[in-house]
Amino acid sequence: MARRNVFFFVFLGFLFVPGLMHCSKPKVTLCYETSDCPKTAAYVCVLAKGICELAGSEKSGSSEKGAGDGGSSGRCETGQRRSCYTGPQSTRNKGGCRPGEQLCVDDVWGDCVGQNVPEKEVCDGRDNDCNGQIDETCHCKPGEAQACYTGPRGTQGQGVCTAGIRICQVSKKWGPCQDQKIPQEEQCDSLDNNCNGAIDEGCVKCSKGQKRLCYTGPAGTGGVGLCKKGTQTCNSTGKWGVCNNQIFPDFERCDKKDNDCNGKVDDACKVCKPGTWRPCYSSIPGIPPTKQPCTVVTGKWVCKGICYTGRQYCSAGGSWLDCAGMLLPRAEDCNGKDDDCDGQTDEGLSPPLCNPVAKGACIGAVKRCDSKRGWLPCTIADYQRQNSAYEKLEKKCDGKDNDCNGRVDENCANLCTPGKRRSCYDGTALSRKKGICKDGIQTCGSNKKWGACIGQVLPRSETCNKIDDDCDGFVDEAYPQQGQACKTNRPGICATGFWACQSGKLTCPPSYQPRVEICNGRDDNCNGKIDDGAAQYTFYKDSDGDNYGDIKSPIKACAPPPGYVSNSKDCYDKNAMARPGQFAFFVNHRGDGSFDYNCDGKQSQRYTKPGSCNNCKSAVIDIGFLQPSPACGKTGRWVERCRFDVGKCSAITISKRQECR
Repeated sequence: MARRNVFFFVFLGFLFVPGLMHCSKPKVTLCYETSDCPKTAAYVCVLAKGICELAGSEKSGSSEKGAGDGGSSGRCETGQRRSCYTGPQSTRNKGGCRPGEQLCVDDVWGDCVGQNVPEKEVCDGRDNDCNGQIDETCHCKPGEAQACYTGPRGTQGQGVCTAGIRICQVSKKWGPCQDQKIPQEEQCDSLDNNCNGAIDEGCVKCSKGQKRLCYTGPAGTGGVGLCKKGTQTCNSTGKWGVCNNQIFPDFERCDKKDNDCNGKVDDACKVCKPGTWRPCYSSIPGIPPTKQPCTVVTGKWVCKGICYTGRQYCSAGGSWLDCAGMLLPRAEDCNGKDDDCDGQTDEGLSPPLCNPVAKGACIGAVKRCDSKRGWLPCTIADYQRQNSAYEKLEKKCDGKDNDCNGRVDENCANLCTPGKRRSCYDGTALSRKKGICKDGIQTCGSNKKWGACIGQVLPRSETCNKIDDDCDGFVDEAYPQQGQACKTNRPGICATGFWACQSGKLTCPPSYQPRVEICNGRDDNCNGKIDDGAAQYTFYKDSDGDNYGDIKSPIKACAPPPGYVSNSKDCYDKNAMARPGQFAFFVNHRGDGSFDYNCDGKQSQRYTKPGSCNNCKSAVIDIGFLQPSPACGKTGRWVERCRFDVGKCSAITISKRQECR
């Protein structure tokens, strides 16, 4: 049995030798907006240069003036663009989370478009919820293997990018993704190293014999823990050669070393005693550490307001579980307590109305907060304090409902002389005599009360007519069509625009003007044709859908049609299992009689070591085929165990087919 176990782990070790991978540098791509840029990284379109650059870099940052966090507040210049992100700032550029872009329309920032915000964690080898952990909620069976890929979406199967394998560790959690190839720096080696569909873009020849540091392992692991960078030498053709003497991430071995190069030592090992617990409190995103509801002071938890800590239990596997039972902050209320746990009591409250159906001078009056008694009923003093026009009994005779009974000046006798006339206006003081608004005439009736206001013109809704309809001192500043999209009756990107009011008339200027045609699936020059004159690329037929194309079936196109890919690495395009990087073995040929499933030009047998009972001289036997070993897909006799009977050593076998790739 000991020899059998050794064979199993040696076999796994053979599977997980990391392949060659390369690092990526930005592709020089023409653009008019961020959607024109490659999706393999967080590129933005730098309008001042008309090219795509990595978001957050010094170059791209200089042209994205005023980059925000996704809010639409603040004034801006129409046509201006900025990066944006509406997810928690602690998740920005972690895992698959990337910022998007905002467009300024009519001097106001629009919606954040193209961003990737946190999603629910699923077991796919990615950090979906962008918390810096991969598949943290997933449990698996120790020793179980699974395909994985942590590169950007849409890059697997492009260029050199292929999936790898991850193994379930003793903690019942998936280990690091091994032997995968993700986008790296373009190496000028006639390969698509950054997996963007182009080969050796932006390459500059090097000098023969020149050397440089290199690293083709997973991004962010070079120089971390036991991982080391290698060296490359420039060959006679002016291209960088293979990266030698690198050390890649391995499984964490609990040996006080960072074997998986994630910056943590023995992080997969037991960290606590199963069944024990400790006080805990989860940090709230966006709040500085010193202002969290609960913090550790001199080794003890101290909480503000009503908040209190929970308990964190140690699992049977020796790792801390989630914090449970803690009390989180809630909205502040008038109760003399610090409900939002910020160290203040009853602050920032929104007082309720004294009377939701109040009339006259009582409209809008709100209650006062008493920390011991809560919201207090409104008194006469409260109404007087909030509106100087309030009267308990109507006396002012100022044309207002001062006592809030729904009647105006009902106690005002001999207010006017019958037949007397005066100017009147029922609108607000700010709108009086502005724009179309004008006063009317009010006549005193025989009852000595003023009659209705006749002939006045009050504000109305603003329209695009070169007139101040709403009497606010501004002309055509708002109109019903404002901010709405319209059709320009022009083709391509010039087809739509937003309504504009010019000289009192509605117009529909296009959102974009004609520009140079680039390969983006749109009619950029507004001539009714898509991608005409744009650069053409070579794509290959992918009949079996494995993301590897057939070199014998090329086409030229601006973008890959359905069923076509940018690489030509498939060795048999009628079987999706036959592809470069295939790590599995098979007992049936791929369809043409060949067992070359990994496209390396040969057929490799899985079981080559002969089986033997070693004459029953010891308890250790060799598990394998009795010789001669069968050919690929053929059946042979497989040694399962041995029997020593009456001085004779006999092998007990079963029928088994040879696996190959």
